[in-house]
Amino acid sequence: MVDQLGWLTLVAIAMFAAGFVQSAMGFGFAVTALAVMSFFVDIHQANLIVSISSLAPMTLAFYHYRRNVEWIDLMGALAGAGIALPLGLVVFRILPGDYLVRGTGVIILLLTLDGLRQRNDEPAPARSRTAMIWSCAAGAVSGFLSGAVSIGGPPVAAYVVRQPWNPARMKGFLVGFMIALGLYKLAGLLVARLLTWDDVVLPSLLVAPISCVGTSIGVVASRKLNAKRFRQIALVMLALMSVNMIVRGNPDRSNPENQETAVMRVLP
Repeated sequence: MVDQLGWLTLVAIAMFAAGFVQSAMGFGFAVTALAVMSFFVDIHQANLIVSISSLAPMTLAFYHYRRNVEWIDLMGALAGAGIALPLGLVVFRILPGDYLVRGTGVIILLLTLDGLRQRNDEPAPARSRTAMIWSCAAGAVSGFLSGAVSIGGPPVAAYVVRQPWNPARMKGFLVGFMIALGLYKLAGLLVARLLTWDDVVLPSLLVAPISCVGTSIGVVASRKLNAKRFRQIALVMLALMSVNMIVRGNPDRSNPENQETAVMRVLP
C-alpha cells in the first residue's frame, strides 16, 4: 500500500503518459490513464479523476490544432454525444463497468481491423446524409461510454481515422470533440453530485499540470509523423487498446467488496 504522496505521484505519472498519448495521436487520454491507474486506484474514483484532469491538457492540445478544426465536422458527433452522455451517467451509477468495457473493446477492434483493410489513398467521400449519420452514431457511442466508463475517445477516433484527413485535422476534430464532451460531462457530474473534494477534485487539480507537460511533449513528437504513417499507427494503437479492454475489462469487477466500497466513496 503506498502512502498519499506515493499514490499522488503514481497518478501524476499516469496523467503524464495520458497527456503525451492524447496530443501525439489525438486520442487515448482516458484509455491510457485508466490502464495505468487501474493498478492502484479503484475504477470509479479513477473515472472521475480522469473526467476532470483531462480538461486542462485537452484544452492545451486544442490550442495547438485550433486552426485545423472544421467545425461542421463536429456537429453530428456532438449532437449524438449530447443525447447519449446522460444515459451513460445513469449506467455509471447503477451498473458495473466490466461488460461495457469488454463489449466496447470488441466493437473498436472490429472497426480498426476494417480500417486497416482500407487503402490509405482512397478519395475523400463527399458530404452526405450517410456520413452525418455515422458521425452522429460515433458521437453517441463516445458520449455514452464517456458517461459510463470515461472511455469516450476510441469510438469517435475509430470513425475519424477512417476519414481521408491529414493528421492535424484528425487531431483538431478529436480534441475539439473531447473538450466539448468533457465540459458537458462535468456539468452532469455536478448535477448528479458525484464529485468529492478530497478523493476527486483536489487530486485532479494537482496532477493536471503534469498532464499538460506530457501534452506539450506529445505535440512536438507528433510533428515527425506523416499522414500515412500516422493513420497506420493510430489504427494499430486503437487495436491494442481494444485488446487490453477485452482482456482486462474492469479489474474491480472480480472483487464485489472492493466494487461496493468504490461506489460508496463517490456517491453522496
